[in-house]
Amino acid sequence: MWAWEAFCRPEAGTLDWTRLFPSEKLTLGADDMLGVGCGSKRAKMDHENFEFFIICTPGFEDISASELARWYPSLGCKVERGGLTVMAPLATGFQLNRVLKTPTRILLRLVSFGCRDFPKLFKKISGFAWEDWLDDRSRVSFHATSSGSRLKIKTRIEETCWEARVARLRKRGRPHARFEGPKADVYVRLTDDVCHLSLDTSGEILHKRGVRVLSAEAPVRETTAAALLTWMQDLAKQEGLSNDAVELVDAMCGSGTFLIEARGLAEEIKSRRFAFEDFKVIVSPCENQIVNLSGGFSRLIGFDRDAKAFSAAEQNLREVPNVELHHADFFTAVALPDHTCRWVVANPPYDERLSIEGGLKAFYEKLLTEAVRVARPQLAGFLFPESAHPENLRLPKGWRKLALKKFSNGGIAVSAVVYSCRPKAE
Repeated sequence: MWAWEAFCRPEAGTLDWTRLFPSEKLTLGADDMLGVGCGSKRAKMDHENFEFFIICTPGFEDISASELARWYPSLGCKVERGGLTVMAPLATGFQLNRVLKTPTRILLRLVSFGCRDFPKLFKKISGFAWEDWLDDRSRVSFHATSSGSRLKIKTRIEETCWEARVARLRKRGRPHARFEGPKADVYVRLTDDVCHLSLDTSGEILHKRGVRVLSAEAPVRETTAAALLTWMQDLAKQEGLSNDAVELVDAMCGSGTFLIEARGLAEEIKSRRFAFEDFKVIVSPCENQIVNLSGGFSRLIGFDRDAKAFSAAEQNLREVPNVELHHADFFTAVALPDHTCRWVVANPPYDERLSIEGGLKAFYEKLLTEAVRVARPQLAGFLFPESAHPENLRLPKGWRKLALKKFSNGGIAVSAVVYSCRPKAE
């Protein structure tokens, strides 16, 4: 039975979380939580682990795993298609939203149960103690997916879950609750007749950092930019190159996304709210503390010939230190002074939303050539559409492809390619 009473210890008069999360060994007594009607319930879960799923762009799972290991060296993960599964204390799982830059969303697994019909789905959802996590006034949206299960109709699954939550409120004496509180998203995934309920801890999609004010045409997403930069750092380490005091050059910076992300890779996000901040559960600071990341980018340089894009970059980067912006065409720009450790990145036009004259192949090969003339980099990373067959581009002398990843960027099939720009040491 999934009524409130089924999760209570009679001797303590508090929720029995060991029944709610049978895989966990939670020990909560009367002193661990405030009683019903006393506002937010405080749970001391410092040593208890919950299951989080870190959603990332398919193809970038290993990059997100690497980023996770940088911030939390002792926190393991299971790499899956489309994300990572992590067992962590609540405080740690919530904090992932602030420190990781490559994921798109982070979900908290609430409960899983077998389910083959709608009456059972209704019973389970109406029996779940939503009030332990969310305010009764929360504007809850259910998002359903189904694979290999008898329950297939997405809209009916979502409607059943909504009706079940209303029934839960009615049972608790809140039949007229006004849904004017914080927004909350619950993901209902049915796989092989097993229902998994997950609560979104992020809120707005994570590429929205709360930093970039103005946007240029066809911008790269922040999570994609962060993934390319993180990947380049990993590849540089493999090549024996330094990640410290790197001067980063964006050949076609647009509104400055690559430069903004480069500055923020080693910092926590403090410029926006996250969904978990509106949860009722309050946790103590976790013992699994994040590390202080060292190294990074010492100077940021951007080029763009478009006046609107350049103006946007100026506004977005006005408070970022050590930035140098050039309102110039990279193809005709004056060469930069030599620097011992310089990388080049670019998200050039794909000839889709932004058109280019001539063939894509010739345009991209010229971009690589001009990168040598203007920047003379150690490492270079680019986002090319697959239609240009980037694996067949003619490379400047001494360049070699280190790695290539295929993914979808705004619905366009794209390859991220990283090159070593110096001859390989014998």
